[in-house]
Amino acid sequence: MKKILGLIRVGRHGRGVLGLAALLGLAGGCDNGGGKPIGEGHDFGANDPNLVVAFGDSITSGIDGSPSYAPILAGMIGKNVRKAGFPGQESSFGRSKIGGVLADHPGFVLVFFGANDAIMGVDESDTISNLRDIVTACKNNRTIPVLTTLTPMIGGHEVYNGGVDALNPMIRELAMEQEVPLADANGAFVGHPEYLIDDGLHPTQAGAEAIAQTYADLFM
Repeated sequence: MKKILGLIRVGRHGRGVLGLAALLGLAGGCDNGGGKPIGEGHDFGANDPNLVVAFGDSITSGIDGSPSYAPILAGMIGKNVRKAGFPGQESSFGRSKIGGVLADHPGFVLVFFGANDAIMGVDESDTISNLRDIVTACKNNRTIPVLTTLTPMIGGHEVYNGGVDALNPMIRELAMEQEVPLADANGAFVGHPEYLIDDGLHPTQAGAEAIAQTYADLFM
């Protein structure tokens, strides 16, 4: 590939990664696992390259019976992973709060909003617009944003999974459009219903570990 658009890198667990060579310090073209870790060669300005903010809803914050992936990820990558999870919140909330997140000068922001948008019936185009604004704010701050596909919904939440299925291709397209990394959490969950607790929405310990590994693959 001569054109550097949506560089594809597949982590050692087979999950796809999209990114921008200039932003992330990756070599041009396509490969199958030999890419450099995200952030290598990137000018972080006043930001701390060892500070990662996990920014999302209750899947990020954790709830009773469902752990957060953030501390698991910290142990995997040896960076300070700060949890900024807000239960029940939609992508519009994330857009309104990204300025405060960036005020702490993180090197990376893991963007994991959209599940509550699907549940509340938010128009997919509005969700993507909100995610685009979050990504733009990060890039303008010299912070590297990482978009995330939504995990499946099953059981009592399966009725909302159509929204997940509609949003995920759009999130992938947004990552390519904005040339930022993508963590394919959805791909990690396919075929693994045991990754979700009984509510069919939030991750089990194994599910949280799978999400953390999906992010960790980007940093390795």
